[in-house]
Amino acid sequence: MNQPANHGRVTIAIFYSRLTESSSEGLYFNGFAFELSQDHVEKAFNLLSLRAKKPIPRTAADYLDNSPRRIYQFQPQQVWITGSRLPVGNQLVDTKIQINLPNL
Repeated sequence: MNQPANHGRVTIAIFYSRLTESSSEGLYFNGFAFELSQDHVEKAFNLLSLRAKKPIPRTAADYLDNSPRRIYQFQPQQVWITGSRLPVGNQLVDTKIQINLPNL
């Protein structure tokens, strides 16, 4: 497995976009991701299958060998939640509140 140019650094945003324009809810993460080994892919896929509320149209084999699909594990280093939207001029600016991970 080749190390990507970003050395596994990843930024993830999970945002609930069905709220009104003046409100928002989101989670933001910085951290590292790495591709799971074959044994771990099979274990992760089995856990996912147990939790799924409907049949999954793929198998663990669809994420292995020459397949372009992969399963990664993400390790967060920093986490934020959406803060208040502050008026600046004639627009609203999003803020974020950092979560202290060791306290979780």
